[in-house]
Amino acid sequence: MTPEISQAIEGLYTAFEDARCPSSINMSPVKDPADFAALTTVPLRQLTAEHLRQYSFSLFLTVGYIAEFEYFFPRIIEVASVPFSPLEIEVVFKKPAMAGWPNEWRKDRRQAFQAYLDAMVASWATTVCEIGGWVCSLSFCIPDIDRHLDVLMSGSDAANENLLSFHEENSQTLARHRLSNSFWDRSSDTYARVVAWLEREDVQQSVHHLKEAGLGNSDT
Repeated sequence: MTPEISQAIEGLYTAFEDARCPSSINMSPVKDPADFAALTTVPLRQLTAEHLRQYSFSLFLTVGYIAEFEYFFPRIIEVASVPFSPLEIEVVFKKPAMAGWPNEWRKDRRQAFQAYLDAMVASWATTVCEIGGWVCSLSFCIPDIDRHLDVLMSGSDAANENLLSFHEENSQTLARHRLSNSFWDRSSDTYARVVAWLEREDVQQSVHHLKEAGLGNSDT
């Protein structure tokens, strides 16, 4: 996690600090309250991925209201941001839109989360990550995510690795103008624009040059 991401997460804690821990978790009768008991007893910053996994997955479907979400949100984002997080990031980043992001969010909270999104995108030039999952995940919060993908063309070592990884992950499906991650909304304009970005001539040339230089999997 870059210092900028860590700072942005602290900004989230500040923006959401007036949200209060719920006394109980609202849930469907099909859910087992024991699975969520720790959420109301363990201090927020001590909640683990194990504590948060079921809640973050089921949030707004069979568990939770917006007031609860506001309390847990900074910690969910922090746990989701660690390398190879146990949380399913594509699911986590669908939740803000379900909670009214961005138009229904208070200004300070909107600015704090935007700062986090900007820091995460910027990190792709300095930190090798699960890039395919992150591009898909952030597309639910940044509809014009394709405009930010040129950070992968910045030429740094991490950007080069992320670019190759993103391309190789989708190399088979791109032949059909598709992306491989099943969480994508294939009917969205964002999806079509990300496909078009990967198919862009300069992107294809960069990938080719990197492979010629011995990076990536030359068999894909």
